[in-house]
Amino acid sequence: MQAFYATDLFAKESGYVSQIHADIGDPVKKNQVLAVIETPELQQQLLRSRAAVQQAAAALDVAKRRLTGLQADRALQQATLKRTEQLFAGRHGPTTR
Repeated sequence: MQAFYATDLFAKESGYVSQIHADIGDPVKKNQVLAVIETPELQQQLLRSRAAVQQAAAALDVAKRRLTGLQADRALQQATLKRTEQLFAGRHGPTTR
């Protein structure tokens, strides 16, 4: 018996082989996992990236809350200005002599 195709296998990332599921000469099927490669550097990078995403999400939440507070403050200031203008117009409006 002979294989249909022979090929060299290369890992896309550096790491170390932690598990081997097939040996030389073993029959294998399409999509069968032949080995597991541990990549501690990539795991650390993934953890750092996830932490950065969580930090950015928290900062976005803080910014949204601050925006809501500032919008409420602006509405209050506009209402105060309108009321002050109305009071001023009432005092200094046309006078009859």
